[in-house]
Amino acid sequence: MKKKVNDSVTKKILQQELKKQDKKFDLKFLSFSGHIDDIIDNNQQHTEQLITDFKNTILQAVDGVMGELKTIRESQEIITGRVYENVDKLENYEARIISLEQVALAG
Repeated sequence: MKKKVNDSVTKKILQQELKKQDKKFDLKFLSFSGHIDDIIDNNQQHTEQLITDFKNTILQAVDGVMGELKTIRESQEIITGRVYENVDKLENYEARIISLEQVALAG
């Protein structure tokens, strides 16, 4: 009978120890889980910052290219206007030369 009493005491002690270990494990798990959540949050924020920085870099580069394109277009418009002015002048000169040649040949 003593064995049964010892066995019962041992079972109770074992159950108590298991409960203590379960509580310790739960606390460690919660702590570890919180740590993992912090790591995930930090990584998410870091990734978002990297994406934002990359996007800003791309947009700044595109802005620079668009500024250059605008300058080129403006220059092209000026050049086109000058070409049309020169074409008009050439046509006027041609008409005057033909008129002068006719006067010179007639006279």
